[in-house]
Amino acid sequence: MIHPTPLNGQNILIIDDVQAPRKMLKRLLFDFVEIHVIECDSVSTAQNKLLHHRFNILFIDVVLPDSSGLELIRLIRDGNCGETNKKRSYHYHVF
Repeated sequence: MIHPTPLNGQNILIIDDVQAPRKMLKRLLFDFVEIHVIECDSVSTAQNKLLHHRFNILFIDVVLPDSSGLELIRLIRDGNCGETNKKRSYHYHVF
């Protein structure tokens, strides 16, 4: 059953190189809210998605094959990822 929550209608990016946690998180979120989820398995893929989409929430694994999730957070925070020169506010959930 979908419940009204502040998450309804949000765009979420899940970044994890292991498929099982991505699918589990996506399934858990879909059970409770109407959201749009995109999944990535690397920092480079996530950077590409951040260039072309606006996300409200990012779930980022710490250990990724081509860099760390913490490095990705630094890139985003410093404005070096996503739309050029546009700082955005994100809720970071690192798992």
